[in-house]
Amino acid sequence: FWLMKRLRATGTTGRTGVRQRRLYFGVRLAAIALVIALVGNVLGYLSLATLLGNATLASAYAAVLIFAAVRILAVLTMAALRLPPLSLLRASKAHRGAIWRRGVITFRWAGYALWFYLAARNLAVDELLWRWSTVVMTTPLVMGAISLSLGHIVAFVVTIWASVLISRAIRFLLEQDIYSHFELAPGLPYAISKSLHYGILVGGFLMAVAALGFDMTKFTILVSAFGVGLGFGMQNILNNFASGLILLFERPIKVGDVIQMDDATGVIERIGIRATVLRTGNGSQVILPNGKLISDRVINWTFGSRQRIVQIPVIVPAGTDPQHVVGLLKDVAAADPRISKTPPPQAVATKLGAGGFEFELRVWTNQIEDILQVRSDLSVAFNSALMREVATAR
Repeated sequence: FWLMKRLRATGTTGRTGVRQRRLYFGVRLAAIALVIALVGNVLGYLSLATLLGNATLASAYAAVLIFAAVRILAVLTMAALRLPPLSLLRASKAHRGAIWRRGVITFRWAGYALWFYLAARNLAVDELLWRWSTVVMTTPLVMGAISLSLGHIVAFVVTIWASVLISRAIRFLLEQDIYSHFELAPGLPYAISKSLHYGILVGGFLMAVAALGFDMTKFTILVSAFGVGLGFGMQNILNNFASGLILLFERPIKVGDVIQMDDATGVIERIGIRATVLRTGNGSQVILPNGKLISDRVINWTFGSRQRIVQIPVIVPAGTDPQHVVGLLKDVAAADPRISKTPPPQAVATKLGAGGFEFELRVWTNQIEDILQVRSDLSVAFNSALMREVATAR
């Protein structure tokens, strides 16, 4: 009761407050159990008093030991993440805090489960709870010709959940520590990760269906019949799904590619099951169905190379030395670090008119996302250089 009073007097906000509320709840239960044991002892129910008293004290000791064990495991986990070989992994370096928190949460829930088992055993109700839970989990729920139990449903949910977690863990390790050791083509790591994700989910779903107790032969026949009817009613969705698989394996476009389709030009951000997300230059996101990317005309500016030509028209007054203008254009282009050295910049005279010479500067750059900025900067730089030349000549 003294401990309950102290806990009630302290604050109950933040993470410390949550722990104190949990501790207060446990101490309150222990106080109730000990009061019942005391009353039972006074009234002569010695067996009940002994059972409640010993179970309460033993459960409290177990809680203290489990709490200490969880804290020790948390410290050992952080130490293991900071020491070889785990410290050499990129996943451990970049996400050490997140991995440690996930580990602590796992240890904590395992500690809760262990304490509940020990408390039930101390109260001598573990066998009763086991028999009761077995009856609840195995009692069939009949719905027509289908007979399921709560255990089958729990197994189905746990299997799906486990497959999702396994998929996330494998893709995390591949993206953090495996792909970086191989020279893979752009977009191939994304395709591998997506394919593994779909494969693991499909395998997990089949295992979950088997955990429900279905005969897989009958399930295959049912899925085949359902697939035929689904194919007629959802042709567009299935077409987009199949097109998404083609995009992942054939890779005519990849994540990070700059494409142009109709009036939309931008960078591929994500290739999903049904659609692909395109981020345009103004920051908007365009959702493109995968089937449209396979069947329609698509311009991929980075399919073979990220280099793209930039053509800038230039007009100078009559009487200007053409050779000097050509050299000045090449110098301006060569001074810009975004311009590729191979092929070298070209400056050619395209037209001689009454108003003067017309030139065209042709350069190559791999800064496709900033193509407009490159063109603008080169135009401004040439104009500044030309004005300096005119001022010097005067």
